[in-house]
Amino acid sequence: MSSEKKKYTRQDNPVLFLILLVFLVMVSGCGTNTSETTYPDASEVPEEDTGAADIAEGSDVSGTVVTCYNIECYIDGILYANGSYPQIRLSDDTKNKYPKLSGVIDELNEQWKSGGESNVAMFAPWAKDMIENSDPAGQVFYSNSTAVILRADDAIYTVMQRWDDYTGGAHPNHGTIISNYLPSSGKEVSLQSVLDDDTDLTKHIYDELLQAYPDYGIEELGEIVPDSIDGMYYGGGITTWYLDVEGLHIHYDPYDIAGYAIGDLDVVLTYDKYPNLVKERYRVNKKQELEGLVEYRDDDNVIKVNPVYDTESSEAVVIENPTWEKYTAEGVEAGGSLIQIDEISEDRYDWLDSGKWVMDNGYTKTGLPYTDGDYYYETYDPLEYEYMYQKLAVYLGTDPSGPLEYNLDLSVLCNGPDEDAQKTSGEGQYIRFAAIYDGVLYVSTSHLGYSTEEPDSAYVAAIDLSTFSLLWKSRPLVCNSENFVIAGDALICGYGFTDEPDYIYALDLGDGSIVNQIPVRTAPYVFALEGSTLHVATYNSDYTFEISFG
Repeated sequence: MSSEKKKYTRQDNPVLFLILLVFLVMVSGCGTNTSETTYPDASEVPEEDTGAADIAEGSDVSGTVVTCYNIECYIDGILYANGSYPQIRLSDDTKNKYPKLSGVIDELNEQWKSGGESNVAMFAPWAKDMIENSDPAGQVFYSNSTAVILRADDAIYTVMQRWDDYTGGAHPNHGTIISNYLPSSGKEVSLQSVLDDDTDLTKHIYDELLQAYPDYGIEELGEIVPDSIDGMYYGGGITTWYLDVEGLHIHYDPYDIAGYAIGDLDVVLTYDKYPNLVKERYRVNKKQELEGLVEYRDDDNVIKVNPVYDTESSEAVVIENPTWEKYTAEGVEAGGSLIQIDEISEDRYDWLDSGKWVMDNGYTKTGLPYTDGDYYYETYDPLEYEYMYQKLAVYLGTDPSGPLEYNLDLSVLCNGPDEDAQKTSGEGQYIRFAAIYDGVLYVSTSHLGYSTEEPDSAYVAAIDLSTFSLLWKSRPLVCNSENFVIAGDALICGYGFTDEPDYIYALDLGDGSIVNQIPVRTAPYVFALEGSTLHVATYNSDYTFEISFG
């Protein structure tokens, strides 16, 4: 699967480059070959401003150590893969003052360790196969990960992870993960929650990109970059950000907002230039010399891992697309009873932040990637834009370090051609959500736009995972919501768009037929199920329904 990750070219990135340069000097020798928007609990964030964070008087991180551990994997005495992973040991003062943050860092450490060792163990057989069968002059594969603490005070604790993998091909893969935590609760902080006024934020980001990278040809790309910036902020939320004494820094990896050739991009929206952007209590007013407070080490020992071989082919299974109409396979029948959906309440707003609504109410995270506790669902290999994925990997367990259970190519299901008319989709359709229930994968697909642009879209499909055959496909225009839920013998989803009818749909799990539809004021975005109570966040309403079966 790692070979499917996005490729990159190294570009000059003034802000991030400086951070990485300092870090690499401190951990020279580490690595020989060198994912969720969440919202803080409302109770954890005071309503009143408490003044800018004077980080010189914040958490005492003196005594915090970041250690790099090196990994190697040999087969028959030959080194085929290596790598590295970081481990953060907080100072005693920080652990005692913020035990919940300490627990989060412990979880990060475990993820980095298990992920790094798993990757190197898996990459070694791939390298051996490539060298022996196709490229005798091939090189060692690697999976390196490093971590830097960017901020450590009483308001926010920021950790940046940088990963860099190579599994053959012309280029390695790399990416940046920046995590911002509330020290008191250990909860991750969203960009939206620290902003005071995000009016024209995405326009400001675009303007700063043009100024920071005048020779990168960004403006010549037309609407691609501004549309992508909008999609990231208003869709899943920007996660690669941090605040320092200068202002708000935002990082984009290759393919985040533009094509491969653009590379990494970094911008800073300064407090001076944008005085109303960041809430006062999250600002930094005094530089913290973290280089002198955090020690970076390279462990002298090398961890040896045993190779892990694929027991099955990892080639993606292509799912058919028999027709753009409603489809039911031979022998498939409706299996449920009529579902009743009765409205209990509706709270109206000018606009409802569905992501914050999920977190504030403790509902399960929506959107991909996510875990349902049994499986981890992750899309990969994007099309023109980062959100447009047509391939789905399903891992056993709660993260991608578990065994790859299913690898599916849904490009034909999304875009055709269908088998009847050999007609392809006029718009780029992609995977919206997926869930496994009783051996069947239910997946929703749609495009970003009006139904007039592509009426053959916004489906739900059911795939038999024992045969990878399509059991049924709903009629079009029933599901462009961020997720769906399964209740009894029904799948509950929603469809809506500007100047189009907005409905909640209940589909029969047996054959995908519509068993109920409920009109709502605006497009349904997110569904949450608690027993027989259904909660729905739309564009500007918070609905509660009681569901039952007749």
